Amino acid sequence: MTEIQRTLTIHYTNGSKQIFSFPPQSKDDTSSLASKFQRMLDSNYMSLNLGDRLLIVAQANIQSIEISPPPEKMPPLVLNGVKLIAESK
Repeated sequence: MTEIQRTLTIHYTNGSKQIFSFPPQSKDDTSSLASKFQRMLDSNYMSLNLGDRLLIVAQANIQSIEISPPPEKMPPLVLNGVKLIAESK
């Protein structure tokens, strides 16, 4: 079975962004990932273990977060079936 690598893109309020990849977080990755990200969003900080360092980002500095591919199980307040039809820069 192939291990799914996900990407996490953090867009910061200063206009910069960082892109990370990460493996499944547990045997039941779909449930645990949704739960873990919900807890992170409820916190003041996002903590990422990069192997050689721990990165702690203040939520106040984050404009948006993208996770791809999305987990099968979503946090409770996610609106499903959404399609982007227009975007401006």
